[in-house]
Amino acid sequence: MNTSDSNLFNSEFFRQIFETSRDGIAVTNLDGSFLETNPAFQTLTGYSLEDLKKTVFGLCFL
Repeated sequence: MNTSDSNLFNSEFFRQIFETSRDGIAVTNLDGSFLETNPAFQTLTGYSLEDLKKTVFGLCFL
């Protein structure tokens, strides 16, 4: 397996874990804006991905 194949495997492997985990996972940038969330996180918070991509401040007033 070359480096490119290894990176693809790792990317697909971690994406699958991210998508199927029962634990809520969120990726944010330094200012707290959501970049990505998994389905479990959306279920736990009750917000759609589109709502979660708004600023943290904006979520307070939904």
